[in-house]
Amino acid sequence: MKRHKSIIALSHDHHHGLMLAQLIKKNAPEYKGLPSDLIGKVNHVKDSWEKELKLHFENEENILFPFVKGKDEELDTLIEDILEEHRLIESLVKKIRYSFRY
Repeated sequence: MKRHKSIIALSHDHHHGLMLAQLIKKNAPEYKGLPSDLIGKVNHVKDSWEKELKLHFENEENILFPFVKGKDEELDTLIEDILEEHRLIESLVKKIRYSFRY
């Protein structure tokens, strides 16, 4: 699917998020240039949240979603689902941050 140039950065963020999700799976294979040990993965999650994910969620929620909300009922439902997923991911990252303090 051809993306509009204004959302290419968000699309790249989604790719990074997918890589992060794959990295932290149990028994995940090693990925070149990414940590393979538990502490390294925890730190990578923390860094990714602070440097990328938090801002990505804010951009979607404050710029993209208000722009498209109200134009299509199905799209509005998808936005609500995404917002729930954002809150879930945020809560899981917080658990990781507070469970692995050092």
